[in-house]
Amino acid sequence: MRFENVGTELVRIGINNKMGSTSIKAINGLKNFRTFDEDKVTVVLLRDAFSKFKSGYLQELNGFFTFEPPPLTNYLLNSESIDEEISISDNSVEDILQNLHGGRAPSKSKQMFGLTTNPNIVEFWSRVSRGYYKTFTLDDEVTRDGLEIMSKLHGIDRNIGWIYYNHGIFWKWNTINNISLFELGQYSNVYFLELEDLSNLKFLKWLQEKDRLFENVEEDFIGQFGDKLSNSNISKTLDLFWEKYDDKTNFLGNYKLVRPDLSTSISHSAKFDDNNNRFFYQYKIALEIQNMINHIKNNNPRFLNFK
Repeated sequence: MRFENVGTELVRIGINNKMGSTSIKAINGLKNFRTFDEDKVTVVLLRDAFSKFKSGYLQELNGFFTFEPPPLTNYLLNSESIDEEISISDNSVEDILQNLHGGRAPSKSKQMFGLTTNPNIVEFWSRVSRGYYKTFTLDDEVTRDGLEIMSKLHGIDRNIGWIYYNHGIFWKWNTINNISLFELGQYSNVYFLELEDLSNLKFLKWLQEKDRLFENVEEDFIGQFGDKLSNSNISKTLDLFWEKYDDKTNFLGNYKLVRPDLSTSISHSAKFDDNNNRFFYQYKIALEIQNMINHIKNNNPRFLNFK
């Protein structure tokens, strides 16, 4: 089957968004593979489903304001068919969008909120990125324009598929395959590793024991791994944004938004009202996935515990 991984002819590490993929691909001396072979030792990385989603959501949201990577913003916000098409296709979201709308969109269509349209949006996101906001009741033009865009992106009457696609896909464990953690756990050649142990020297030693080619890898081969967005001012400011929205401080007037929040607390489900049922479905999926992650960590003999 198709399965993106990086490694040697004997030992490989699966690749997936928001799972250290950039760092893994940058390791010198390793090869890229696109198939899953049952005679190769394969390491599948695990990450808390809720933090995986949040990190991906932040990256997609950041993309709307910085256009990196370009999400074809107009189409994601307005397409009526994108959700269904993405759910049944193996193609990338961007490829699907291009096919649905007759080819590659011009740059001006992508940059819906660009400098040429409204410089206040750029300034708003700059403020978010440096932790400027302590409240959202400031009555200035930059804040008003920024909150209007945030409301459009998360409105209950909008296409919110962008929230949990691309980097926000928390239910996938390989970039080019939808195979579940349960199915992966049935293969005797599959080992599981907590993402935070990716740079653990004990893991490097384990790799070297499986294949001596890893002896050529520097000890800090993934030493630079870190989820910058999850620990950023953007993350803290967005937490504040949704906290104030939940508090009904009325800083958004009569806007009704879909809150893209996956809390580890089951009791959090009570916060989802009828307006958020579409996202509550994703929340329930995340709970099921997290239960499977916990089961693997506690029961699978091939979970690599380097604690």
